[in-house]
Amino acid sequence: MAEQLHKLLLDDGGIVCFVGAGGKKTAIQRIAATHPGRIAVTATVFTTPLRDIGDDAVHLEAPSDDGDCVLPGEHANARCVCLIGTSAKKGRRSGLMPEAVAAFHRNGGFHATLVKADGARMRPVKAPQPGEPVLPPGTARVVALFSAEALGRVLTDENAHRLERIRDVTGLELNEPFGPKHAVRLLTSEDGLFRGAADGTTLVPVINQVEGAERLAAATRAAEEALAATTRFRQVVLTALHASDPVVRVIS
Repeated sequence: MAEQLHKLLLDDGGIVCFVGAGGKKTAIQRIAATHPGRIAVTATVFTTPLRDIGDDAVHLEAPSDDGDCVLPGEHANARCVCLIGTSAKKGRRSGLMPEAVAAFHRNGGFHATLVKADGARMRPVKAPQPGEPVLPPGTARVVALFSAEALGRVLTDENAHRLERIRDVTGLELNEPFGPKHAVRLLTSEDGLFRGAADGTTLVPVINQVEGAERLAAATRAAEEALAATTRFRQVVLTALHASDPVVRVIS
C-alpha cells in the first residue's frame, strides 16, 4: 500500500531528493498525492510540470531570484505545495537553487520536501555527469532509481541517458547487455547514482517497473549483490509505481 511506500522512501521526512531514471517523477507525484502530512514538491533542475500531486495541492511559481522562498500566508496550512520556476522552454519549468530549496523547506514547516534533483529524458537508466545530481544543503535522504526494464538489454542512446557515463561507471562493454553486476556498480560506485551524497545521508536504492517473474528475478539478484558489495545502504526497494500496491519486495 501507499503507506508502506511512504515509510520506505520518506521515513522521518526532511529534504528527500529523487535521482536516477525510470520513475522519479512518478514516485514524487504518488507520494505527494497520498501522504497525509504536509508535503512540498520542487526541483533543482529543469522539469516538466508536476501536476498529479493531489486535488488539494497548491501550485506556486518561484520568484525569479529565488528570494527566501517564504510560503504566502494564505497557503500556510496547505497540505501539499508545489514550487517550481518558470522557463522559456516549451513544456519545461526551471528548478530552484539548492539553497532556496533548503530555505523553503525550513520556512514552510513541511514534514518532507520532495526534490527532483536530476534529469533522465524519460530513459529507464542513467549515470550522472559531473555536477549531477543537484542536492540541497541539509538533504536527509537520497532515493536513487533505475528501471528493471534496462536489465538484460543492450543499452543505446534511445534507452539510456548519458550512455558513455554508464559505461565509465559500470564497465559496460559495447553491445554487452546491462546486467545485475552493472546495476551493482551503478548503485555502489562513488560516481554512480548516489554521487555527491554527504556522509550521514540516508541512501535508498529503488528498482522500479519490476513487473513479471523475469524482471523480479533480475532485480532481486541485483539488489542482493549490491547489498553484499556495500555498507552505504541496508535495503533495496523493488517497486511497480503505477500498480495499486507499489511495493513489490524489499530486499534487506
